[in-house]
Amino acid sequence: MTPSDEDFLRKRHAILRGTHLEKPLWVGNNDDWEIIRNAPTGTLLCPEPDCRAPLTSVLNRKGTRFLRRLATECGHTFHSSDRGGPMTAEHLWFQNAISGLCAELGYEAIQEDYESRADILVQSSPPVAVEIQRVSTDFNKRTLTRQNLGMNVLWLIPETAKNSRSINHALFNQPAARIRVFNKNDRTTEVKPWLPDYSGSYDLLIGATVMKIGSDGQLLVSTGNYSARQFLREVLSGERKWFGPNEKYFKFGSGWARPEDVEQVRANNRESVSSHAQIRVPNDTENVVSDSLDTDGSTLRSLETEISTPKSCPTTESGSPELLSTSQSQLPPNNPQDTSMDNPAKAGWFKRLINWFTS
Repeated sequence: MTPSDEDFLRKRHAILRGTHLEKPLWVGNNDDWEIIRNAPTGTLLCPEPDCRAPLTSVLNRKGTRFLRRLATECGHTFHSSDRGGPMTAEHLWFQNAISGLCAELGYEAIQEDYESRADILVQSSPPVAVEIQRVSTDFNKRTLTRQNLGMNVLWLIPETAKNSRSINHALFNQPAARIRVFNKNDRTTEVKPWLPDYSGSYDLLIGATVMKIGSDGQLLVSTGNYSARQFLREVLSGERKWFGPNEKYFKFGSGWARPEDVEQVRANNRESVSSHAQIRVPNDTENVVSDSLDTDGSTLRSLETEISTPKSCPTTESGSPELLSTSQSQLPPNNPQDTSMDNPAKAGWFKRLINWFTS
């Protein structure tokens, strides 16, 4: 690494020689920065156990804080392309805002955790690594790295994120959500509180992948903009979990949902399938007959009576069925071996039943 690289790759963690620290000092924390700036020359060291190279603090003309190596070579814990480049004012603002909400909810939130390299490590159970990401990165690799350390992961993608395929894919394929900032009195107007000249109030909202049960009860759909504080409370407590990708009954195939809502939608779909399966539509004469028969034979005897003397046929004065006049073309073909059609009373009940249905 050369000094010319330092505008892109900046070291941000250090320890103090001869001083025990629970975690490395971070330049983004004001209290840590005060210690770093007042540290005697040669006492700021690289946190890596196999390095311990001496460092010095730098505050450039843009107000950016970072650490520069001295004579000894050191390339540990520098921001690089897979981490999205140098931290911007927007990125730092989101880190501080999310950390503040976590603290309000009773959770310790460590910004720029040295071991996990997480933007914010929330000491929940299990811990949650919160990543604010505006540009393309290796989402899969970084997610697996945190998960292998026993952490859950939450990617927060600002509305100002670049509209790239990687970002859009990650939003619905990683445990991710949109994070948005709106004017407190007008939720149609986005604001940028990280700019030096901004002094208004704002609402921090989460969107896109926060899910609720839809109006039909059979699909989970987006809630729209959702309180960031409420969302963090639910995620950190385990009340709301990530499902997906390619999850059934989710409109986008994934999202943050309450497990009981997911189970309710699954049950609604099972009930719907079961209801449709019980509806039988007969498609032939045999089905109609079989569905009409009962076990004690009373319905069958009733059918036989109706078939022997159909109610729709007019009768003569003697009470015998009156034969309707039929053209020769309407008569069935003559079969000398089958006399049942000539004398219906001699035909078996089933044959007469069939004849009645098909006549």
